Parts: sequence; structure tokens; C-alpha cells
Amino acid sequence: MVLEFDKEEHKELVKEAIKEWLDDQFAKFGRWTIRSLAAIIFTAIVVFLANHGFIK
Repeated sequence: MVLEFDKEEHKELVKEAIKEWLDDQFAKFGRWTIRSLAAIIFTAIVVFLANHGFIK
């Protein structure tokens, strides 16, 4: 089964597929970035408290 598209339809389909894929990849990257920043901040706080102790 072969589907035939004219050049403009094919161009629009490819453009939409790439846009959806990029949106999905950006969403995944954003989640990892937020988690990474939270982990770095938490680690920095733990290291600071381990080195300087709590304020008395």
C-alpha cells in the first residue's frame, strides 16, 4: 500500500512530525534539568552544613 502525497503535503507532514518530536525531546530535557538543579542545590546545602555545621 503506497500513499501518494504532493510535495507540499509531504513537506507539512514532515514539518509537523519534526515539531512533535522536538517538543517531546524538549519536555524530557526540561524535566531532567529541573531535577538536576534540585539535586545540585540539595547537595550544596548538605555539603555546606557538613562543613560549617548548624548555626548555634
